[in-house]
Amino acid sequence: MARHDHFNEMPFRLAWLLKDIHHRRSNLAQMSLNTASLHFGHPRILFTIAHLEGASQKEIADHLHVSPASLATSLKRLEKAGFVCRSIDEQDQRINKIKLTDKGKAAVGTCHLQMQSIDRLMMNGFTDDEQSQLHGLLARLNDNLEKISFQDIEASIQTELKQQASEVNP
Repeated sequence: MARHDHFNEMPFRLAWLLKDIHHRRSNLAQMSLNTASLHFGHPRILFTIAHLEGASQKEIADHLHVSPASLATSLKRLEKAGFVCRSIDEQDQRINKIKLTDKGKAAVGTCHLQMQSIDRLMMNGFTDDEQSQLHGLLARLNDNLEKISFQDIEASIQTELKQQASEVNP
């Protein structure tokens, strides 16, 4: 097998296609979000805060699968812009509860409409069944990725190298 034949293999092409789709959707979303002075990651945070109203920074970070420290920068930016506010938990004064302000609630509504519009246009020409099938297939890919460890990757590489060596030296 030629050294660069993997560029034509379906998994490789699929991975690049998924990256391109994400990139295009992200660019459209950011252009739309600029009108509300928000950054690309902010709607997901705002939607989560709306869903978990009054949750702690740690609870929000856990829900988003990020560290509280990485969430802190975005929360500070959202707080400074007036989208969220913090209040001290009455039961445990060490914990800050994060809530949406009126401006934040309005932004959630605007972001929802913007994302819904982008997604509707993106799915143009797809039937409901095709959308469900696509969702199922992508969910399976995501499940597979969640199960992969670094050790799995290393073991797979070693197996592939052994297989290539046996093909060269039968």
